[in-house]
Amino acid sequence: MEAPKNAEQLIKGIDFPLLKEQKKALLKLIEDIDDVPQLEKLEGVITLINEIQDLAVDVLGYDENLVFDLHPDDEDDSTDEECTDGLKVSPLYFEIVQHGINKEILREELQIHAGENGNVFLFKTKEGFKIHVLGQQSEIDSIDVFENMLVVDFEETDAPENFSDIEIKEFKEKWGQMHNEVCRELGYPLPHVASDELLMVDFFWIEKDRKWYNKCASSFTPREQAIADFLKLE
Repeated sequence: MEAPKNAEQLIKGIDFPLLKEQKKALLKLIEDIDDVPQLEKLEGVITLINEIQDLAVDVLGYDENLVFDLHPDDEDDSTDEECTDGLKVSPLYFEIVQHGINKEILREELQIHAGENGNVFLFKTKEGFKIHVLGQQSEIDSIDVFENMLVVDFEETDAPENFSDIEIKEFKEKWGQMHNEVCRELGYPLPHVASDELLMVDFFWIEKDRKWYNKCASSFTPREQAIADFLKLE
C-alpha cells in the first residue's frame, strides 16, 4: 500500500463509519476512568479524532452524516420483540384501551393500560380535564388540569420553560450556519483550531447540530433573542 503524500490522501483512506464507532467506544471508556493522567491521554486522542472529522467536513467537503453522529439519540434500543427488519425492540408499555364518549356517564374519556398493573384515565371536565391513575383497582393519584393552565401568553414572558420545541427548531433553521459557510462569509480560516476563537466572539456553537448561531443580531425579535440567550447557556 502506497503511503499517503499529504493530509487529503490520508483523510481519503479513513473508514469514517469505523472511526465513529471507535470514538464512541473511547467516550464510553473514559466515563469510568478516575486516573487523571490516563484520562487526559485518552481525551487527547478524542481531540485528534475531532480535528480529523472537522478537516474532512469543513475543508474537504465530506458529508457530515458520514463523518459525525449528528443524532445519536435517535438510535434504536434493542430488547425483546422481533421486528420485520430483524431488529429487536421493547414491547409497548402503554396501550390505548378506549377512546371516545362513555355513554353511561356522558363524558369523553381516554383509558390507557400502563404496563401490567396500571390504568390511566383522562376525562373531560367543564374546567379542563382530569388525570386519574389506578393500580390493580386501587386509586393512586388524581390530578385536575384547568384550561387556563394550558394557555401561555408568550408576549408576556420569555422564560425558557415557555419555549416550545417548534419555536426552537424554527430558530435553528433560520439562524444556524455551517462552519464553512460562516468562515467563508467572514474570511476566517476553515480549520476549527484557527477560527473557533474568532467566531466565539459573536457566535455560539452547538455540537449536536454542527452549526454556529448568532449570540445577538439587530434583526432578532425579542423572542428570538431570548431563545438565543437560552441556547448558548445549554
